[in-house]
Amino acid sequence: MKVFIDTNIIFKWLLWKIKWNKLEKFISINYPNYKFFISDYVIIELFTERALKKLKTNKKHLKQILLTFLKETNIKMINSKPLNQKFLNYVNDIKDWQILQDAVNSRCNIILTYNIKDFKTDLISKNFNIQILTPSQFVKYVNN
Repeated sequence: MKVFIDTNIIFKWLLWKIKWNKLEKFISINYPNYKFFISDYVIIELFTERALKKLKTNKKHLKQILLTFLKETNIKMINSKPLNQKFLNYVNDIKDWQILQDAVNSRCNIILTYNIKDFKTDLISKNFNIQILTPSQFVKYVNN
């Protein structure tokens, strides 16, 4: 199973100062059959002035944190492709257009997000066979 991680999940992990090696250990022990993905778009979103201000950091420091994150976790980064307008019909928030497209392009089965309302979940499930789940829903899904 493949899981695409939305920007808001990475943002929360950064806010909570999650230790990446502990996160990797948790993922590998609890979800060995799952592969996790982000895209360069997710990284770009984290470098907005608004995000940097909330994270109380600067670009240089955030770059170091994210390099460590990619090195110490088994989360793979994919390159986003140019936007395809067909994905616009599947989101309620235009910023999630790229997230959906990247998840589809990386053949993910799940998008992990705190913003389920931003996605047209039934339509996405029907047409792309992707489930949109919060972290707590994901844990329940895996344990069932």
